[in-house]
Amino acid sequence: MMRVRRGSIALPATGLLLALFAVQVAADGYNVDPGLWQIDTVATFEGPIDIPAERESDTLCITPEDVEAGPFLDLGHAPEGCSKNIIRDDPGAIAFTTDCAVADDRTVRSEYAISLHGDRVDGSMESVLSIRQGELYITMHFEGERLGACD
Repeated sequence: MMRVRRGSIALPATGLLLALFAVQVAADGYNVDPGLWQIDTVATFEGPIDIPAERESDTLCITPEDVEAGPFLDLGHAPEGCSKNIIRDDPGAIAFTTDCAVADDRTVRSEYAISLHGDRVDGSMESVLSIRQGELYITMHFEGERLGACD
């Protein structure tokens, strides 16, 4: 998973899509076309620590096997130290929450919403990270579009 490291806080970056790959597929499969994709992510932070907004753009190849396996989210498993609540899981939309324990008895609660439109995707993640200084609010918005065939 790609991570942004700021002091002692590790935050997911474009990994919202890149690291959340390998899934249990919805009955009809997800509405994602295989090919070369560009994913643009903007992350903003509010709270007791001054962290500037971050922008990333990544390109990745989603193969037919990735789509068949179910791209974007491992809905069947929560990472170690986390619990997951699936709100919606269908071919065109995915929504879920996670609650995770992180270092030094801190916690992070995240809400994810992703829309799948065949040749484009969009979504957001909103998190509240409990830190010693208070609560850090993290918002990530992303958009992705299929550019064409993989090389």
